[in-house]
Amino acid sequence: MARKLKGMVVKVDLTTEIKMYDEPFYKTIGEDVDGWIEIVRPRDLPEGLVMVVDEEGLIKNKPVNLLGSLFYGHYAPIVGDIVLIREGMTNEGMDFMSLTDAQINFIENILKSLKEDR
Repeated sequence: MARKLKGMVVKVDLTTEIKMYDEPFYKTIGEDVDGWIEIVRPRDLPEGLVMVVDEEGLIKNKPVNLLGSLFYGHYAPIVGDIVLIREGMTNEGMDFMSLTDAQINFIENILKSLKEDR
């Protein structure tokens, strides 16, 4: 039986969308980041949450994603639309997992604060 995952797309304009993804995840998530996927483990997100970004986003001169860059917490900016999702152990090994409602609320509260500060 094919799995489905719940993730959050965060666009460069800070709008979000909760989406359900079908397998193969590299393809369906890749459509939302508009490119080859790269899994980024941000230091400023709770353990287990990852960002999926366009591996070639910098080369393509995509605009900076403020939330992605804030979460990443390193010197390089995160560019383009991103997908936030969980990563964890499944019966098949390490794989993507759905975001929980609590994780979605956590991210939405940070976005709300960012928008208020602009």
